[in-house]
Amino acid sequence: MKNINLHKEAAIYLKERGHFLSKEEDNWTVSPINGVKVELKDKGKKEANIILGYGGNSDNDLKNLKVLISPYYELNNNKYLTFCLDSTIEDFKKVVELIESMSFTIESPYSPPVSGKDNMEKGNEEIIQYLESNDIEFNEISWGIEAYVSGVKLEWNARDKKQVVIGYGNSDKDIENLINLFKTRFYIGNNKKSVRIYGTVSNFKEAVTILSDLPFEIEKSASIKRGDIKLNKENFYLKTAKLIRWSVENEYPVLGRDSLHFDGLDEFITIGESINGREYREHVVPCDYLIREGIEMIRAGKSDTEIALMLKQNLIIVLITNEEAAKLDGELGLKITMPDGWKLGDDPLERLYAAGIKLK
Repeated sequence: MKNINLHKEAAIYLKERGHFLSKEEDNWTVSPINGVKVELKDKGKKEANIILGYGGNSDNDLKNLKVLISPYYELNNNKYLTFCLDSTIEDFKKVVELIESMSFTIESPYSPPVSGKDNMEKGNEEIIQYLESNDIEFNEISWGIEAYVSGVKLEWNARDKKQVVIGYGNSDKDIENLINLFKTRFYIGNNKKSVRIYGTVSNFKEAVTILSDLPFEIEKSASIKRGDIKLNKENFYLKTAKLIRWSVENEYPVLGRDSLHFDGLDEFITIGESINGREYREHVVPCDYLIREGIEMIRAGKSDTEIALMLKQNLIIVLITNEEAAKLDGELGLKITMPDGWKLGDDPLERLYAAGIKLK
């Protein structure tokens, strides 16, 4: 007869304490707690073992766990720790509490394998709400969600392998740094192109938290590709102002037309075209100029609302000819600046007028 009630009690206890269950069956309960794989598994008809560290934690982790557990329970001589051959719920609770309060750091944290069968699609709505509430740009795509945090691509893969993928598209050096960072918190496998962890909402949120405070600079920043971004015109300017402020206050060099998505807004900010043709997209006030002004406004104590209004009034695109673009950038030297004497509040089309460009 299986210990069904024991496993149900264990599952309820773990959930009450906020722990994720990677396996919940009538005769087998598994949960990663502080990076330790904790199992309650039936040995025979009536006996149930508590097992720690099997198939995930390092030898050093097991040695430290043995020191932690041995004052309370007699352990076997296996590589991993098996004890309590006739476990009670009190035994299981005691072990969980010991691991929750352990004072050492797990060297090789256990996270369930990425081939788990959990249905991540149920978490899509929660992930979207979380990203929106934290002003993080994202795309909904066929297999899940992709977001960009501190120049790192973060993917919620709700199909096939059911995993959170971190750093795909960043440089080899970035991936090496990300692997070294995340392997202290998760089991990440052997993939060298990205970091891959088990697909749970809590893991995704923790990944965002880690990426939001990176201890190193990203060499190759990832960003949403031109044309892919889905933006709300009404809140884009304010979100951009907040991103500029965050970068300035944290001295984080991520500001650019790509990271600020200035090339993903054509449908919102294109106002017209030259009478001579429409071969070239031209920001009437250069992107670099707007970014510099945003930075100076922050240093001058201006509010996010004031910066957002500045962007709304000046972030404009017109379509011109290649020859007209060459005249602006080369002959007039206005590639990243405005004509002498121009200031915020003046006509944003002044640069076009200086090149003799007329719009339909």
